[in-house]
Amino acid sequence: MNAARASLALSALALFLALGGGAVALQGKNSVNSGDIKAGAVKSSDVKDDALKRADIKDDAIASPQLDDGAVAAADVAPDGLTGDVVDESTLAGLGTTAFDALPHAVLTATSQQTFGNNFHDTVEMDTVVSLEDVSFDDATDRLTVNSPGLYLASGWIAWEANAGGARRLDFRKNFNAGAFFLGGQTALPGAPTADQLSTSWLDQFEAGDTIELAASQDTGGNVGTALIHGRRASLAVHWLGP
Repeated sequence: MNAARASLALSALALFLALGGGAVALQGKNSVNSGDIKAGAVKSSDVKDDALKRADIKDDAIASPQLDDGAVAAADVAPDGLTGDVVDESTLAGLGTTAFDALPHAVLTATSQQTFGNNFHDTVEMDTVVSLEDVSFDDATDRLTVNSPGLYLASGWIAWEANAGGARRLDFRKNFNAGAFFLGGQTALPGAPTADQLSTSWLDQFEAGDTIELAASQDTGGNVGTALIHGRRASLAVHWLGP
């Protein structure tokens, strides 16, 4: 083969490779989508630590078949780098959730009758622990102690014996001492539709070691006891909502 023919052959081969070869350059920005990536092709070693950010990923571009199982690690993604709009939700499976009963909480009830004297604010005595997680209960003082700081919702309820006079009241006492404030109080007057029952709630930030209890009072002129409704006479609950 002479030099001219060899040069022509090489030129033809180069043209063939350019037009039909395996490598094709992607043009422009944000042009990679799910169809451009072979299933299982992306591995953690292919991605620089902290390299991925929101602007690098097209909306709904991430689909599970393109990721080698366990390939993308937390170190590959910049802190707060991914948001929900870049993930195709239909491809996600097996995401676990924290069970509600595993979060800090307490649910207590009172089943024994308690009598309240006239104009005397007293702690409501709880005798049954329904559920308790990361919150301590002192049966001697009927107080709950929070072990993990955070925002808590407290709920209280009491049922009174029928009485035609005076008012009944229900409150929370947080970190109770002689000068403690009453929180979330509710008052019922005779003749009202809910005069025999009272409920109250309180939302507050708690620190580890803070305590809370339920307290009640009445001014009917005599003693008034608690009434049994659906197996309980009073209840106290606290639930952790978040940091």
